Amino acid sequence: MSAPRLPVLALLALLLALPARGLGAAWLATSGLASGASVQGTPAVAVDGAGVQHVAWGEQAGAAITIRHAERAPGGSWRTEMVTTWSDSTLGGRNVVMAANARGDVLLAWD
Repeated sequence: MSAPRLPVLALLALLLALPARGLGAAWLATSGLASGASVQGTPAVAVDGAGVQHVAWGEQAGAAITIRHAERAPGGSWRTEMVTTWSDSTLGGRNVVMAANARGDVLLAWD
């Protein structure tokens, strides 16, 4: 069992607090994305053509594996949703990759 990834998600939230408009803009306050699961995988990050920031990660609480996705439009707040969940931890799921295109489509894959 891996060590909890809460510090990784906290750092990621801090890095994504930078507005998409450029480095000259002010930093925003940090916000947590963690759900309290016991084990979280390394998050995947993407920014689509409209500057919407996307983060996806897998997490495990007991035998339940959940894939989560969060997004934040420029100037907006984080919105988190569950993508899928299952109870067989032998199927993997904490390793998530993600891509976003200019139209705002987001593709997630995990193992």
